[in-house]
Amino acid sequence: MEKYIIGIIWKSWSWKTTVVNLLNEELSLIRNKNYTTRKEREEEVGKVNNDYTFIDKEEFINKLENNYFIEYINHWGAFYWIPVPKNSWLLILDPLGSIQVEKWCYDNNIIFKSIYLDVDDIIRKERIWLERYERKEWYFSYFKDKWLFDYTLSNLTIEDNISYIKEIVWKIKE
Repeated sequence: MEKYIIGIIWKSWSWKTTVVNLLNEELSLIRNKNYTTRKEREEEVGKVNNDYTFIDKEEFINKLENNYFIEYINHWGAFYWIPVPKNSWLLILDPLGSIQVEKWCYDNNIIFKSIYLDVDDIIRKERIWLERYERKEWYFSYFKDKWLFDYTLSNLTIEDNISYIKEIVWKIKE
C-alpha cells in the first residue's frame, strides 16, 4: 500500500484535535506530534500525551539543517513544525501548512488528502464560552478559499466528522 497523509485543517474550536485523537483509536494511522520552541503552558507541563515535543532553538536549527521537517512557521517568536513522516499520518494543519504539506507530498510521491472542518463563527464562540476560555480575536479569522481542499465538512458533530473521515480513509486505502 502507498504511503499517504490526511490533513485535518483548521479552524480553532472546530474539534479537529478531538476528531483526530478519536480517529487514531479506530484507524491504523499515526497522529503527528508537532515540535515547537515555545515554552510549555502551565497545563502542558508533565502531560504524557502532549500535542507537541518541546525543544530549544539550537536543536531546531540542527533539525532544520538535516531536513527533518515537512514545513515550519515562526508564530509569535516561536517555531512550530511538522517532522517528516515515516508512515501514513493524520496531520492537524492550518491552511498555509496544508498547502506546504501538499507540495511536499507531491514532491515525494505521497498521496495527500485535505479535509477542512468548517464551523460557523457563532458555534465556535459558543464552544469557547462553554469551555470558559478566553481567546484573542485573531483566532476567529475566516479562511475563504475552501476550494483548495479535497473535502469540506461543515458544522458536523464529532461523530459525523469521524464517520465521514473514516469513509475518506477507506477510499484512500482501496
